Amino acid sequence: MYLSEKVIEGRRYYYVQQSCRVRDPKTGESKVKTNSTYLGKAETILERFKQRNRPLELAYKEFGFIAALSQVSHEIGLIELLQKSFPGERYGVPSWLYFFISIINRLQHATSKEQMGAWAQKTILPELYEFDAGALNSKSFWYATEDVVSEAELRSMQSAKELLSTALTSGMSISDSNREAATKALTGLVKQDKLDAANELLSAGISGDNQNAAREAKAALTDDLLVGVDESVFHNIVLSLFNKIKSRFEISDSTILYDTTNFFTYIDDPSSSVLARTGHNKDFRHHLPQVGLALAADKTHGIPFFYRVYRGNSHDSKTFRAVVDTLIENIKATFPDADDLVLVLDKGNNSRDNFQHLNGKIKWVGSLVPSRYPDLLKHDLADYGEQYQDILYFATQKKIMGVECIVVSTYRPSLARKQLHTIYDGLVKLSNEIQEKFDAYKTRPTGIPAGITSLLKESRHGKFLQLAVSDGQLIYALKLAESEKEPSNLKKKQAYIDGLSKLASRIQAKFDAYKICPTSVPTGVTRIVERSHYGKFLQLTIHDGLTYALEEETQPKNEPLITELEKQKQRSGRNLLFTDNVSAGATWLIDNYQAKYKIEDCFSLMKSADLIRFRPIRHFTDTKICAFGFCCVVALMLIKALQLTCAQSGLSMSPDLIKEELTDIKAVTMIYGPTDVSVEITKRSTVQQKLWDLFRLEEVSSLLA
Repeated sequence: MYLSEKVIEGRRYYYVQQSCRVRDPKTGESKVKTNSTYLGKAETILERFKQRNRPLELAYKEFGFIAALSQVSHEIGLIELLQKSFPGERYGVPSWLYFFISIINRLQHATSKEQMGAWAQKTILPELYEFDAGALNSKSFWYATEDVVSEAELRSMQSAKELLSTALTSGMSISDSNREAATKALTGLVKQDKLDAANELLSAGISGDNQNAAREAKAALTDDLLVGVDESVFHNIVLSLFNKIKSRFEISDSTILYDTTNFFTYIDDPSSSVLARTGHNKDFRHHLPQVGLALAADKTHGIPFFYRVYRGNSHDSKTFRAVVDTLIENIKATFPDADDLVLVLDKGNNSRDNFQHLNGKIKWVGSLVPSRYPDLLKHDLADYGEQYQDILYFATQKKIMGVECIVVSTYRPSLARKQLHTIYDGLVKLSNEIQEKFDAYKTRPTGIPAGITSLLKESRHGKFLQLAVSDGQLIYALKLAESEKEPSNLKKKQAYIDGLSKLASRIQAKFDAYKICPTSVPTGVTRIVERSHYGKFLQLTIHDGLTYALEEETQPKNEPLITELEKQKQRSGRNLLFTDNVSAGATWLIDNYQAKYKIEDCFSLMKSADLIRFRPIRHFTDTKICAFGFCCVVALMLIKALQLTCAQSGLSMSPDLIKEELTDIKAVTMIYGPTDVSVEITKRSTVQQKLWDLFRLEEVSSLLA
């Protein structure tokens, strides 16, 4: 094979030629045969030589969002904190990386621990942090977490508690060696005074004289809201991280937001977790076990600095009492230069004991349950003579739960419209769901089936509906409000509902019997209404069929029949705010309480299917639930820092929008051969280029190259 040149009309052209001798099979003679391949002119050959061949393989990897999270993690000191707090390694992967990868995973594409390796392979993380993604699975994450919060130690502590508590209540004898071993296992994890009280009773022996004291000692020993998991390393990281963010973004606040929420789980083995317990679920999944989360954040940006994962069946007010001392300690340590610190609370934390405990420690702002203060709700809208922004209000001074307070009753028209729209929309959806369930029964029920009763209980709008079955048909009515002053009227009101339901059924049967649909209320139907004792309460009209409505003007004046919906209408748009700061003005109170939406936004982000996705919790042991909670809280802090970085540069963007823009930036790996690989970044829009420059993503790109 050789290169051949031909000159044609003064121009040089090049060929690749290959010559060989070929024997003719017929004559046996051989001759030379030459094959030529045209290459072109010299300039053409040079241009082709410069151009690379098409890649053999293309691979897209997640780049933009993960690179930005990585850059901000370095900037706010998160990686440094994790490296310092979680030394060592598991399966060749540094221990701190297990937690960091989990945090990034919650934000980018939340998966189970078993699927974490497959997810990481599709990102730039293995190249950026030099680890084997194949080592990531549920087993490796379990052991990496076990090195920090040990499930074995927790079980040992719980066994020690069980031993002492059983001895306290059953009178069972316990050897000194076993008691000493149990006491040693609990030292430092349970308050010393509780241990001393239990040991003193056990030493004296349980008898009729000290049985009550023994029960109290057992309750003090076992009623642990945080179930004994030592999360101090997690709490310290969150507090240290907030201080770094506070310094980086110059956060200075004197108002702290505090609230609680819960997250349901599908754990079906109650013995595996003490944290996961059934209770009032804020997503109306009351039948599922849940885990609680208490959170405190600054007022300006809503960045958390304090959190506690707690038992799911604990009431908000009891939870607050259990964490308030540590919370106040953290607030004063985090904001030492702030004057007149204020704690904003939700109405679920209200209790006389809590407010007495806060007295002299910190000022607070809260809200009242409107139904418990009807005297403040009786005011007409004309009494709301003051206005702040779009809020009408009036202020008064009143003693609440033993504390002298400023109380401000507010009314916001836009909130009233929104609340009523939500209720009406919910009632329509619930009614449709109930009717669909009812129609699915093969045999028409004679009463309200358990399945429909469950739908009513599970829905937040079920309290407004009263159902009855008559002649195989499901009858709907608005539920009457229970009279607080006249409980004896409840039977009369129930009779009123039953009478209306039966009358409506008779009217509908008469109406359906007409072969031609009437255009007005027929005489036959009118007679049925007039002859019935309950007819005066009904108003009938024809509109795409027969339409029913309550005739409110005919209700007995001495016993007003008010529905739950009417009561809700009266309360819609109204709020009762109060504070122990009696020198404060009404607008100060309103302004501070309005900021509570920022901590509610935190919970929305944590429950979002696209960001963090705290629920449903897939872990089934308390130590792993706590580690998961830590990763979710830090993920929240990280996305908040990302958003704050954008805001300081003039890019006002929601976390979801930031993620959407950055996720579109991919790293494309082009493979030309075994040793010939290059990485390119996809084309960027104007906004994406601004984010690229802001987070210095060129630095990450150069590391990959």
